[in-house]
Amino acid sequence: MLTRNLYRLDEVKAALSWSIKSRRDKEAAFWTQELLDSELYEDLFQTLQSTWLWLYGLQAVDWYLQFSAMMESAEPVTEEEMIGFACSLALCKKDASVLALVSYGLADMKEPDRVSPVVIKASTNTELELSFLRACKQGKARLAFDLARPLWSDSHRMDILLKTARQHPFLDTLKKETWAERAVAVGFVCMMEKPKPIQIKIPDYVSSLLQEWSSLKGKARRVYTIPHDSLYFITKRGRQKNTISSRKEGWVTSLDALRGCPFWNAAIETVVDDETKESFYETYFPDDIPDEWSLEDQRKSHGFAVLIGDETPNAEKFLRKWFYGVEACVAWMGVADSLRLLERVNFELTGESLNDSFESAYIVEPLIEAMNSWHLTPVKMRVKEIIII
Repeated sequence: MLTRNLYRLDEVKAALSWSIKSRRDKEAAFWTQELLDSELYEDLFQTLQSTWLWLYGLQAVDWYLQFSAMMESAEPVTEEEMIGFACSLALCKKDASVLALVSYGLADMKEPDRVSPVVIKASTNTELELSFLRACKQGKARLAFDLARPLWSDSHRMDILLKTARQHPFLDTLKKETWAERAVAVGFVCMMEKPKPIQIKIPDYVSSLLQEWSSLKGKARRVYTIPHDSLYFITKRGRQKNTISSRKEGWVTSLDALRGCPFWNAAIETVVDDETKESFYETYFPDDIPDEWSLEDQRKSHGFAVLIGDETPNAEKFLRKWFYGVEACVAWMGVADSLRLLERVNFELTGESLNDSFESAYIVEPLIEAMNSWHLTPVKMRVKEIIII
């Protein structure tokens, strides 16, 4: 599907996430505006939420709470609000706790840690529930997430356990349907500090650019080029060999090539005869039709794919592109250790997103079976003999 200014939809979403991740708030505003102009609101909401979950998570809980409140409000969502949320997220501190925890949870067959005999006053139904709450209270997020793997079979009971560990509106607002969402929930109850307040606003220098862009038409409105690094795996070009080009798709040789995007669907309805067709092209392509644009202009949205030779999308390459240098605030071993664990379990990229890949990889039964040998009895303080020479 092509967007309002003839970018591919999947690539605009990837560019938006990449711009936010790279702290490029001007570009984040541009790609957000592109989705708004295309009337692709659900795609925008989903992209912002997914970017928050995987790349910001526990360091931007307040952002998510404000974003959810806006989405649930009876008041109409404004373009300024959406752009403000994109720009503000780009300036938050990043966090890879979700990636770390789902990686540990996928790979941990052996017990990674033991709980201590801290007092839990809440009533529990099993030793596993008690151990889970103890791990949460001690801030042992990795162990807590591992112990929670079988507990998610009863989502209602698990919700009670999470709120027993910590009372906060975040747990009421957050959906816990995917393993990534479950990871951020468990990580949150293991955090010792309160969520940091985040101000949602559009920087002045971005506001002036938005006004400037609104006056542009045709190919001049295509200010930014899709970042090539953002394409890998999560876009169609990111799953194709680099000998394949998408340029012809961008030529728009018929009006049918525009169908699918809500903006273009409505615009095409005005074309009923040759006169209205000519008016259509004069209105939306005032500086030439797309197949006669320069190669430079075409390359802003279309071009060769990504994969080299016989390459298939590789998990390590993808994760290094998106998570390199990002720390995990509740898992001290972080991203580097996550990559080693995922390599050990032969984690593969499937579907069209990182979330698809983890959802496909999680086969819980063997993980639960491996836990039968785990020691749920708390370990008491161990005193080691010190020998002085």
